[in-house]
Amino acid sequence: MFSHAIVGRSAVTRALLERIELVSRSEVPVLIEGESGTGKELVARALHENGPRRAFPIVALNCGALSDSLLESELFGYHRGAFTGAHGEKPGLVEAAHRGTLFLDEVGDLSTHAQTRLLRVLQGGEVIRLGGLGPKRVDVRILSATHRCLEDEIRRGRFRQDLYYRLRVVSIRVPPLRERAGDIDALVGHFLGRYAPDAPPEVEAEAMARLAAYPWPGNVRELENEVRRAVTLHGRRGVIGPEVLSPRIRDHAAGTPRGTTLRERISRFEAIVIREALDKYEWNKTRAARALGLSRQSLIRKVSRYGLARPQAPSPGGRVRAGRAAERSGPRSC
Repeated sequence: MFSHAIVGRSAVTRALLERIELVSRSEVPVLIEGESGTGKELVARALHENGPRRAFPIVALNCGALSDSLLESELFGYHRGAFTGAHGEKPGLVEAAHRGTLFLDEVGDLSTHAQTRLLRVLQGGEVIRLGGLGPKRVDVRILSATHRCLEDEIRRGRFRQDLYYRLRVVSIRVPPLRERAGDIDALVGHFLGRYAPDAPPEVEAEAMARLAAYPWPGNVRELENEVRRAVTLHGRRGVIGPEVLSPRIRDHAAGTPRGTTLRERISRFEAIVIREALDKYEWNKTRAARALGLSRQSLIRKVSRYGLARPQAPSPGGRVRAGRAAERSGPRSC
């Protein structure tokens, strides 16, 4: 049974989950690409927890959170006397992940020296502790993530090309929240349950419409913080209205054409919800209408009113060719 903690029902999210499920069956290194706050660590954990190494630990390290020297000692371990303060022996995270998975977040922040050491782990399954003379055998699957374009880093001489190809046997792009706006209602409900589990407040239609219209440069992390803020400020009304949203979200509507009414904004949100229901039920209007609490005829009228159309599926051959072309061309996020 495929398990994950990724929230969303949009077509974009379903495509992401299908790729994760497929890749999780293997043990190849995976490079997870995406903007900050999109949930790259959730993808890594889903790959591990549904893979052949799930009985063993997943060990995570944020490569951008430590200095170069501290990062190397944490990652590869050290022997006594390797540096000032090294009073004993300590295995690194590579050894701690033996038979399991090592997740390196923000791998683009690794120093050149650390990159060379990591390449040895990938090429030969060996790790040498700082101050050590001989290698130690390790069996570890490496998942890595970055918000950078590593091909640009290679051109600037800041990232090893051979390491890049070792890390990126398969790549998974995590879409930004602005590309999966249809997931916002589900994400809002998820975070309301987290921060107000006893009595989750309702979200007024106008507030939800503004949340759906905002581009979310900070992605899911920014949305989570906004929901947490709204739960704190909504008071005793029992509902979250637009007045408790952050000014940047309330004022974003100022960029819409003058004369946009409340009804028009709600209609735009309604169109998003209807499309997501249709996508979820593969455009079976009877099932989608039942899920939305509408009659089938009412749903058909709304589909016509909003000009919604079912996306045309590519032919099987076309999908295979497109996928292979994408793999050859490198990361599309660059």
